[in-house]
Amino acid sequence: MAPLREFLYPFPLHDIEKELMDSGIRRLLSYGKSSLGKVKVLGKGKNGVVALTEDLNAIKIRRADSPKRCMKFEARMQERAMGVAPRVIDYGCNYIIMEYVEGRELTRNEDVSVVLRVLHKGFLLDSLQVQHRELTRPWGNIIITRSNAFIVDFEDARILSSPNNFVRLFTALIKSNPSILALPKDKYIW
Repeated sequence: MAPLREFLYPFPLHDIEKELMDSGIRRLLSYGKSSLGKVKVLGKGKNGVVALTEDLNAIKIRRADSPKRCMKFEARMQERAMGVAPRVIDYGCNYIIMEYVEGRELTRNEDVSVVLRVLHKGFLLDSLQVQHRELTRPWGNIIITRSNAFIVDFEDARILSSPNNFVRLFTALIKSNPSILALPKDKYIW
């Protein structure tokens, strides 16, 4: 357990700290694969840091140097993606609290069963009319569990009448591992 201030990156910003404190977040667990100074976090991206709360939910905290001024739109896109993304529990301008999904990141050499789960999530996201916009390189945006797949990081998502998440995922997965289709790599034109 570490004080909230340790998780504010790259420097503590009063507005972020105040909103989190007002929401009851004062300490977080130092846990994860990434280091952030003296603490461990689940992940660190260009706009946020993901850590584990005391009640074992994930929290994405807006980085102080993020060009995004508010995370509410991202949270709403993630809520819209229910069944595809981790469930949103609470959010504000500077944070999103969501269910913690224990798993691993998608790799370039997945077996067919994992690929089918990921493609199914892309199809579901399309049916919800949410365009993720970061699935041409999906490796850091998909968490694989023993029996499921979750798409994360909706900061650039948009509502579109005809999204193409399925096609983007299919293309990325096949390009990275053509053997999924059981055809020799030299038969592909890309």
